[in-house]
Amino acid sequence: MARADHSLNQLADCLAKRDRLCTLRETLAQRRRTLNAARLLPPQSQTLTKESQELSVLSQTIARARSGLVQELVEVFHVVEVGGRPAVGGRAGARGEWTVGGLVLPVPGDVRRYPPDHINAVITHTIHFLGLITFYLSIKLPFEVSWSCRRLGVGMPWIGAGRGGESWAKWTAKHPLHLTSNPSSTQSSPSSSPSRTSPASLADSVK
Repeated sequence: MARADHSLNQLADCLAKRDRLCTLRETLAQRRRTLNAARLLPPQSQTLTKESQELSVLSQTIARARSGLVQELVEVFHVVEVGGRPAVGGRAGARGEWTVGGLVLPVPGDVRRYPPDHINAVITHTIHFLGLITFYLSIKLPFEVSWSCRRLGVGMPWIGAGRGGESWAKWTAKHPLHLTSNPSSTQSSPSSSPSRTSPASLADSVK
């Protein structure tokens, strides 16, 4: 009876060792399969290099597209410098005047030489130009333009701090971007929510 019990114990021990050996063999086979699959993958450095090259190509494509849009925008608004002269023979050159939409954009000292209608028109052209160019270049300006009639390009433009948590946002008062024919007349800034210069509307306005 004792010999039978001993034989059963040996048999159970052999079965346990066999099961453990099978488990180890299966684990080893799985590791070999994983290693072989890893060998088939490209090196990580090559993958990163390829992704970097693709990002570089995409960035260059976007830059060229934006450059083309800006060039077309400059041509549409006819932003050119007229007059002036280059430096010749050691003599300093003279800067000309810039025009936007065919109208001279005067420097601050020359504003009084032009009628208010001229100044208002060229400022309006400049507002549209800046709105579109910042949209094409994905630039957010710290100040926003609103219109007195709460519609883009309708009424008089006003400028005020844009929405945000930056330090400049505390200056919420709006200031006029236009001149009046009567210097003594005053106008109040739009009290309601400003009509923001949305890029889509700006694009429609120059078609």
